[in-house]
Amino acid sequence: MYIDKIIKKEVITLLTSVGLLLIIFIGVSFASFFSIKEGQTNVIKTGDLSISFCSDADCDTTYSNIGQVIGTTKVDGVSVPSSIYPYPNDGTYSNSTPYIFKVENTGNLESKVTIKLKEDTDFLPTGNYAEYTRLTNLYSSHLKVAIRRRVLAPGSEYQMGDANKDGIVNLEDANQIQKIYADIVEITEEDKIISDINGDTKINGTDSLILRQSINGLKSNDKLPKTNIYSFNSLIDGTILTNDPLAAGENAIYFLWLYLDETTPNQAQKTFFVGNLDIKAEYIPQICAVANGTGKTVGDTIKCGTESFYVISNDGTNIKMLAKHELMVGTNADESNEGYGLQITKDDPSGIAQYPAMFDPGTNDYEQSTIKNYVTKYNELLISKFGLSSSTVSSLISFDELLELGCSKIGQNGPYTCTTTNFPWLYSTSYWTKTSGSADSDIACAVRNNQMTNVFGYLGFADGDFNYYKYMDQVFSVRPLVTISIDDL
Repeated sequence: MYIDKIIKKEVITLLTSVGLLLIIFIGVSFASFFSIKEGQTNVIKTGDLSISFCSDADCDTTYSNIGQVIGTTKVDGVSVPSSIYPYPNDGTYSNSTPYIFKVENTGNLESKVTIKLKEDTDFLPTGNYAEYTRLTNLYSSHLKVAIRRRVLAPGSEYQMGDANKDGIVNLEDANQIQKIYADIVEITEEDKIISDINGDTKINGTDSLILRQSINGLKSNDKLPKTNIYSFNSLIDGTILTNDPLAAGENAIYFLWLYLDETTPNQAQKTFFVGNLDIKAEYIPQICAVANGTGKTVGDTIKCGTESFYVISNDGTNIKMLAKHELMVGTNADESNEGYGLQITKDDPSGIAQYPAMFDPGTNDYEQSTIKNYVTKYNELLISKFGLSSSTVSSLISFDELLELGCSKIGQNGPYTCTTTNFPWLYSTSYWTKTSGSADSDIACAVRNNQMTNVFGYLGFADGDFNYYKYMDQVFSVRPLVTISIDDL
């Protein structure tokens, strides 16, 4: 998300202390010093983050080969060393044994997880392997890293796309979907849900194709995210997954493959790779919170730090909201005050602004006005002081927006009033508005409520001069209209 709204609390865990090393020997027998034992539960807890190697007791019971890791195979129920050879560029790598680990957010804040694969350059092989050299010295571009988060099919303990229910989504599942389509195998209702990759209630070659594309890191949809595949030499600081969301109390299981591409030269024999997983969680606070209502209805209140707002609209992506109070700017405002530029917490009950601001002494153009300067600085404070996202936009409420909220014309030629709305907060104080270029834009320059009656200043100058802006500076305050991302809520 945005770095400016991250609490300065991050967890970086090196998993070497429990032997969670990824070690590959190319073309020859695997080294005997691999430290993971089958069925062993390894859990590291640091701060609010917990990371565990998956045994059959604490991870995915749908997978029968839990306890294996990259570079091992199971013989007579025991994991033993094995060689690793190149795979063609068709997703075959997915049929090999993955490395499985779980990350759990044990804290009370949403987090963003970043996973890195770092080579252990201090590791030196011994004994029969002392003559081996590091793979990355010569062939790092051929070493591939593939990682995917487990996504369960709705109502199932199996992953979306795991058509043969062996616990791993791989190329064999794409072939199984083809068999289902050809009526070669019988399936259950659960099988249909698992295999319907595109969600059209049909199982056919399209589902098999999408699954293959996902395995090859080419395509994803809402039901099945694509696998992230990289060449090791292209990684930036070892990052293989970044900003993966993890809610408070939630856990995520990841499948990781390391393999060589089909162009790897034979000279890559007698090389090795040892890597560590670096897992970091950045805990992100809730920037804004609903203070009243649901945050989806006009008039609901939202609070961002010390600032309060009334919801104007919520389209599911952005929320537009009017400042509850005027800003401490303009006449009588003390710039040395800590609250300068922010909302004050009390409005004058008479509706007269406590801190009236001049629109501009020499222009009627909002874009060139002093008022816009105040609004722009307020927007900057929302981002820097309270951590709102950089997409936050502040302006003034427009004439048309006030009409949409129920303000209306009294008589054929005006004036306008907002007492016709269901929202007294629209006219609870006197404040500047931003004209919108409508046919009536020369009429609305400010909401004015000395007596809570006619709240629009009525302009009737035949020459179109907006002198009203210039000379009513002792009456109106600044009350911004702010648009935030729904992600800030």
